This record gives sequence, structure tokens and C-alpha cells, in this order.
Amino acid sequence: MTSFLHSLADHVSLFTMAVAMGGIAVFIYHAHRGGKLGKLLPSSCRGRRSPVLNGVVAGQQPEMATRKAIHHIMHGEIATLGELVYFFRGVGNEKKIFIDPVLLSYLQRLLAADAPPDAIPPELQDAHVRKMLCQLCHCSEQATRLKMERATSFDAENPEHMRLLRELWAAAGKLPADFSHRSDKWVEFGFQGLDPATDFRGGGVLALRQFLHFAQTHNAEFKEMMAFNKRAIAAGEHSWYLLAVVSIQFTAQLLLQQDHTFFLPQLEVLYDTIRREEEDNEKKFGVTVRHVGDARAEVVERSCGNKEKGETGGGNRSKAVRTQWSEKSDFEVGFYLLHHQLLLHFKTCWHRDLPHVMEYGNYMPTVFRSFFVQA
Repeated sequence: MTSFLHSLADHVSLFTMAVAMGGIAVFIYHAHRGGKLGKLLPSSCRGRRSPVLNGVVAGQQPEMATRKAIHHIMHGEIATLGELVYFFRGVGNEKKIFIDPVLLSYLQRLLAADAPPDAIPPELQDAHVRKMLCQLCHCSEQATRLKMERATSFDAENPEHMRLLRELWAAAGKLPADFSHRSDKWVEFGFQGLDPATDFRGGGVLALRQFLHFAQTHNAEFKEMMAFNKRAIAAGEHSWYLLAVVSIQFTAQLLLQQDHTFFLPQLEVLYDTIRREEEDNEKKFGVTVRHVGDARAEVVERSCGNKEKGETGGGNRSKAVRTQWSEKSDFEVGFYLLHHQLLLHFKTCWHRDLPHVMEYGNYMPTVFRSFFVQA
């Protein structure tokens, strides 16, 4: 074991160089059916066209943008939160996954209990429209908290942060009695050195939580990825990678909105995923689990009417649609779901193709092309 750890530590700098040379681009959700967190895409996602705000910038004219969005909702042309975000971000902003903060502030004021009656459009009296906009605000507020958590540095003096690190240790099957904040065994997880805190700088505490949650909810795959790298290095092969580093970089890049287009299916994973509670949730790992996504997540199909039959407008929306909107969308669950499927897609591609670690930067675009898809 000691010789393996020394060998692995010697190889870490090679992977770091490969990452630095090639860069890390953003992964975007690719339709993955039958995943552990539940159904990911509503069937109607494929092959449909959704309206896009044109001629109006939502951040500059939030009132006009909102009125246009309500019109499309009332006519069944915007049926999901993903479609609503897709509409609000407008032409030329295909890399964005968040609505403009000016628009969010306007919607929050509009939906507030003490909002002036003369400022509320008559269409907002429709319960379905109001609930949809309220859920968009809820998801946007969750996204803001995630960004703040990414900016929060790991602190070894913080008991909660150390608890998360201990749970990650346990998820790998290591004995609690052997836990150490600084240990050469962290290299087995795919960290670059003895102290994992140094690698969390790019993703903050959010990156730790996501990596831990992946290790717990996809434990078999997590251990398989660790074993893959251990075998490759022990055999003197060069097809290994730093699992922890890859996961952390995915966490950071998904929030940066810089490199790639988010298509409608990815937006619906983020905004139209709901939390499914399970009765034995807290018993799952032998500890009190408080991480998001322990429940199964499911993207719900929220159709405002069958346009093929001409069922548009508020009067023709079914009770089933209104019942679906009684369940609150959870952006945090959706974000975790997207991260995990992204990491699993990377695993599938890398373990299949076995690229050289120094080819990391050149190889990743092929992974991206099979992940950034419209349907």
C-alpha cells in the first residue's frame, strides 16, 4: 500500500499539468434514463420549440418581459420552469442558467404579499401562473445560496466541515479510527496532496458536499473509480485521473456559465427536478443524512395543455397539471443531479477509451460533445 501511495503521489503532478494545459470546460447534462436519482427528462422535451424573449432585455425591462412570459404561460407555450428560464435569458445568452438579478428582484416584489394592487398584472391572479413564477423565484434563491456556498472556503476548524470530510472518508470504506485530516490516503480519493482542503479552493464547501453526496448515493461507482485509478497506477499504466479534482472542477464550472450552451433539457433538470422523500432516508448510510438529494429526484412533466388538440389557454389546463405544480421544484437537487450524471458520463467515456493522463485536455472535448446535446 505504501509503495502504491508513493507512486500515486508521484503521478499527481502529471495530471495537474494535463489539466492546466488543456483546461476544464463545462459539462452540460446529457439525457440519462434510469439513473439512481430517478427519471431525468419529461418525454415532451424532445423535438419541441420553446419561445425565446426577443427585442426585450429582461434585466432592463423586467415588467415587459414578465408580461410576455405570462402570455406564453397562459397559452400553454411555456409549460416548465426550464422553458421559463430559456425564455427569460433571451437570444444570445445561451450559456446562462440563471435569470437576471434585476428580473428576479422585480418578480420578488411583484409576488410579495404587500405588493401594490395596481402593480400586479390581472393575469397574475391566475393561480397556475402565480405558482410558476413563485417557484422560479424559489429556485433562483436556492441557486444564489449555492453560489455563496461555493465561495465559502473549507475550514478545518469548522466542526460541520470536518464532519463532511469524515463522512467522505467513511464512504470509501475506511475505518473512522484511521481518519486524519492530513494523510497520504487522501491521494487515493484523487486529491493532489496530503491535505484535501487545498483542492477545495476552486469549489469551496459546495464541492466537498457534492463529492461526498456522489460518494454516498453512487457508492459502487465511486469505489469503482477509485479502484480503477489504483489498478492503473499499480500496473504502470497512464490511463488514471484525479477523481476528486475532476468532481471539484465540475462543481465550479457548472456555476460559471462561461464555456458551453445549456440547452432546454439541461435547464429542466436544474429547474424542474423535485425531491422525493423516502421513509428510511436517515438510515441509508448509518448516520443522520442531511445532504440534498438523498431522496430520489424526478423531473416532472408540466404540460399546460395538449397543443395538438388545441387545448391552450387557462381554461383548458387539466387538474393533473395543477396537481403537479403542488410539488415544489428544487434547484439544489437538480444541480446535484446534473453534477452526478456529468461525473458518471465522464466515467463511462474515460473507462471505455482509456486515454493517457497527459491527453486529458485534448480528450475532454469529445466527452463534452456527447454531453452537450439538445435532446
